[in-house]
Amino acid sequence: MARNALKKLALLLPILGLAFAFLVVATPPQARAEEVNQCAGTMQEVSNNINANLYPSGLFPYVDVNDRDGKSTTAGTSDNVGTAVVKITAPKNVKAGDQFIIDGQWGKHHNYYRGLRSYPVYEQGTKNVLAYINYKNSKLYVTWSSYATSRVNAWINVTITQGFAFSTLFNDDISVGVHRAQFQLLGCDGHKGKFIDKPIRIEPPQETINADHWVDDNGKVSGARLTMFTMPASAYRIRNVNNRMRVLVKLGKGWNFDCAKLPEETDASYYWGTNSWSTFKHAEIQKTPGALVAAKSRKVRPYCLGGNPKIGMFEFAPATLNDQFYITAYVVGDGSATTQMPTSGGKRYVRIDTEVWEVYSNGGATKKHNMWGRNITQYINPNNGGSATIPKGEITVTKKGNGLNAGQRFITGYNVNFTYEVTNTGKVPVDAIRVTDSRGVKVTCPKALLKPGESMICTGTGKVVGSSGLVAPPNPGDVPDPSNLN
Repeated sequence: MARNALKKLALLLPILGLAFAFLVVATPPQARAEEVNQCAGTMQEVSNNINANLYPSGLFPYVDVNDRDGKSTTAGTSDNVGTAVVKITAPKNVKAGDQFIIDGQWGKHHNYYRGLRSYPVYEQGTKNVLAYINYKNSKLYVTWSSYATSRVNAWINVTITQGFAFSTLFNDDISVGVHRAQFQLLGCDGHKGKFIDKPIRIEPPQETINADHWVDDNGKVSGARLTMFTMPASAYRIRNVNNRMRVLVKLGKGWNFDCAKLPEETDASYYWGTNSWSTFKHAEIQKTPGALVAAKSRKVRPYCLGGNPKIGMFEFAPATLNDQFYITAYVVGDGSATTQMPTSGGKRYVRIDTEVWEVYSNGGATKKHNMWGRNITQYINPNNGGSATIPKGEITVTKKGNGLNAGQRFITGYNVNFTYEVTNTGKVPVDAIRVTDSRGVKVTCPKALLKPGESMICTGTGKVVGSSGLVAPPNPGDVPDPSNLN
C-alpha cells in the first residue's frame, strides 16, 4: 500500500464542450498511539571484531572528584575490546516513533556498552535523520523518525563498541589472574549475533596515561579529561622519601592546559600496597603553585611549566617509596582546526607524552623515566543509514459522457451519464482512491485500491440546466459549454 503517495490531482477535462474538474485522492491511514510497534524492523550482524583471545589488563583506581573522605574509592580494570556493526532495516509501514530494541545483555557477564548514550543516525551523505539511538535500561533503543516513514527500504548501520569491566563497585573479584567476559547481541526480532567468551587476565597496577576522545567542535578540536596513574616511587629509582615525584605532561597540537584553572580542575589520589585498595585515599591539592609541596605530605601541586599551556606539571610528595598517585585534569582546545590535525591510520589525533622526574629539596630535578604516551583520536560517529524514495502513485483518469455524440444538442433537464476510467500507471499500489467532480456530479467507484496497471470504471450522472441550445461541434476540443450540470 502506498503511504503519503498520491498527491492531489486536479484535472480539467473538456468533454463534449463541457468543462469538468475532478480529484483523485489517496488517504494514508492514521496511526493510533496503541499501534506503535515495539519491534519495528529486523537485525543483521554485519561484522564483529571481538575475539576470544586472552586480553591482559592492569588494575586501576578511581575516586570521584572532590571526594575528600574516599567513600567513592573503587578499583578494578576495564577496556574496550572491539566493535560490532548491526544493520537494522525498517518494516514497510514503519511509523514515526516505532522502535527496535538491541539487547547486549550488558552488565550481566562483565560486559558493558561503551558508546554514546544518545545520538541521531543520518541518511548517508545527508543531514536527514533516519533514526535516534538511546541507551536506557541496559539496552539500545532505535526509534524511527518521521523522515524514515517517507522512505522505502530504510535502514541504518549501528556501530556498537563494547568492553569489559571488573570493579569493586560491583563486588567483582579483581584478584590477579584470568577472568572471563561474555559478549552477544540479541535483536528483539530473535536475531542472535556472534557469541564470544573472552578471557581477561587481570594484572597488577601499571603506569598509564589516557584521555577521552575529542570531537569536532564547530571545526575546532574540543577539550577532554586526562587521567594518569604512576608506578610506585621506587620503580622510578627514587630512593629518598624527602624528595618529590613530578609528572610532566606534554600536549601536542590540538590541546592546552588552562594554566589559571589547573589547580582548581585537577583531582588526585594516592595509593600504596598491592591490591590493598583500602589504602587508596584522596590527595590534597596545593592551590598555590609557587613552592614545592612539603616533603612526605602526599599533597599534589599542579601548574604549567613557565606558564606554557602545552606542559603541565603534577608534583607529588610520597610518604613511602611504595606510594603511587592518580591524577585527573582537564585540557582545552588550543584553537587548532580539526582538518589541520595529524593523522594515523586515517584517524586524526592529539598526541600526549609523559615523563617522571625526581625533585630534590633544593629544587633541582633529574628525569627518571619516560612514560609511554599515546595518540588520542577524534571520535567520528560511525553510524549511518540509507533508504530509497517511496515511488509516488500515478493515476490517469479519462472522463466520457455516455450517449452524447458530437453535434448533439444539450436539452435542459436531461440527465447525462458519465464514466471515469481510472488507471494506475505507476509502479506501486494506490489505496483509498476516490473521484470527485468539481461540477457536483456524484461519482461512484467499484473499489478503492488499484494495483500497478489495473483499471476500473467509475460512474456519475449530471443534469443539464440553463441551456441556450448550443450545439457541440464535431471536434469540440477545449470549447467550453455555458450550460451547468447540477
